[in-house]
Amino acid sequence: MKISVIMAVHNARSTMDRMLQGLQEQTLDDFEIIIVDDGSTDGSSMICDEYAAHDKRIKVIHQDNGGVSAARQTGLNAACGKYVIHADADDYVEPMMLERLYAKAEEENADVVFCDYFVDESDGKVGLRIQKPLNTSEETLVAMLSGHLLGCCWNKLVRRTTLLKYGIRFPKGLNYCEDLHIWVQLLQHPNVKTTYVNKAFYHYVTNYNSATRKGSVKMLQAIRLFTKKMAESLPRGNAVIERYIATLPIAPFQYAFQNRLVSDNESRAEYKRLRRVIWSDTRSIRWKIGYIMIELHLMHLARKLLRL
Repeated sequence: MKISVIMAVHNARSTMDRMLQGLQEQTLDDFEIIIVDDGSTDGSSMICDEYAAHDKRIKVIHQDNGGVSAARQTGLNAACGKYVIHADADDYVEPMMLERLYAKAEEENADVVFCDYFVDESDGKVGLRIQKPLNTSEETLVAMLSGHLLGCCWNKLVRRTTLLKYGIRFPKGLNYCEDLHIWVQLLQHPNVKTTYVNKAFYHYVTNYNSATRKGSVKMLQAIRLFTKKMAESLPRGNAVIERYIATLPIAPFQYAFQNRLVSDNESRAEYKRLRRVIWSDTRSIRWKIGYIMIELHLMHLARKLLRL
């Protein structure tokens, strides 16, 4: 088996057809599609089973809802391919993706193959994002943490035995930026060889109604867990990585403040605690103005500005 494609599904009935049809149309031979139905309640489970009944390459695993991290790990545990890649149910792919990534991995004996990707906006515009890794695994990790490379799993083909060799797993209970955590674990190892196909095959479809864009205590807890896991997992000694670790507490503070998930007094106290790192890290003019408003106790105006 050349490749295992893992797709976690939770209530994706309205979007999953396009991704599955794109995977079925791949030009590569000898690959499997593992769909992990993560406790769907909207009829997605039945759609998964219908696809599997008509395509022997598709395997469906039904499980109770445990979050995307648990679903992706279930898929990894079941994978038989030499390489693995993940796909999201609300995106879609070009038909040559698997063939081109597999050929590059074999040609260069690489552990990870990166490719570019498209961003499909709701207004019909499509943007291209270049995702060329750097010369070393540490430099590539720094580029991800700096925002120059996206720390996702769907535009990267990975040798499965490399994940097993280093004990790389999706962290249990982590359902925010869980894929970035995979790269933090993997790219710490200097012998991990990366390569690149300078073409986009994956279409990331923006969704402005997704859970990460809606303010909730549950999402705040997920962001806090993410920052905790990252601080525990990141290697020390690199100045950029040390800076990233120092700024991790800013994300939950900003999310909680924007969505009014904590009181004004709690926000002010947290702001004072983080003031030095906040001002040294902030590059957004809007956030700078917002922080000045917080300094002046104009909490309502600050929140109104930052919710725009």
